[in-house]
Amino acid sequence: MAQQVVDQLAGHERQNYRQELTSPEQTAVVHAEEQQANLYAGVAFACLGVTTVGRLFYPPLVLLSLPGLLYTAFPFVKSGLDDLRAKRKVTATTLDLVSIPAVILTGNYFAASLAVALLSLSHAVLKRTEDRSMQSMVNVFGQQPAKVWVVVGDTEMEIPLADVRAGNVLVVTAGQMIPADGVIVRGEASVDQRMLTGESQPAEKGPGDEVFAASLLLAGQVWVEVQRAGEAT
Repeated sequence: MAQQVVDQLAGHERQNYRQELTSPEQTAVVHAEEQQANLYAGVAFACLGVTTVGRLFYPPLVLLSLPGLLYTAFPFVKSGLDDLRAKRKVTATTLDLVSIPAVILTGNYFAASLAVALLSLSHAVLKRTEDRSMQSMVNVFGQQPAKVWVVVGDTEMEIPLADVRAGNVLVVTAGQMIPADGVIVRGEASVDQRMLTGESQPAEKGPGDEVFAASLLLAGQVWVEVQRAGEAT
């Protein structure tokens, strides 16, 4: 009984996570953050270009980069201040809080532009990686098949995924997504479930092992007795 409660809670948490992950609002937020990071990186490298030209050929030109430099440096200074307030200890971001304004105040705009440009680039790469990871997760949850094969007596019958119920025995072959949470009752397979559990290597599964919806069957063929289907997964 206790295990059933745990399983149900885990299923609900995973369902809530999927809904949150694939919501248009969440996707829009991630895209907006990536676009903002790209904007800051573009402005930062434009400022770096201006300060470089000014340093080499016409020093007064360096002053033109100051508004852009302050604009792109502000997020890192603010992040350092927020981090200092929250953690009350020295971290990499709190060092930015001190170093960037210090370099700007000394008038070394080239060094400040170079530092901010590199920080902006790393931040943009990070946001791009987060965006692609989010899209990968969305794709995984969007690849559930419209129809599945279910064992009925001595035969296999294709039915809509929406008609799958707890107790049904599904046939899943290599290359297919597992359509519902369940337990393997026949066969062995290699299952890629790292997008759900974080495991670095595919898991070898056999009779009696639990499998999760939206994990990928890499090799083998299994019969899976459904434990949770539909909104319960």
